[in-house]
Amino acid sequence: MSQDQLGFEVGIRREQIIRIEAGSQSTGIDVLKKFADAFDIKLPELLDFDY
Repeated sequence: MSQDQLGFEVGIRREQIIRIEAGSQSTGIDVLKKFADAFDIKLPELLDFDY
């Protein structure tokens, strides 16, 4: 999925996604939930860094 597609699905701009990915911008749990929904996974799976 492109950053543009993800931004559309989540409702945020591509630039924000770039900053979130780079770690220069934090985000709320509501946006993380939308990320998980966009990838059709559960939120705990998105946050599982040992996966």
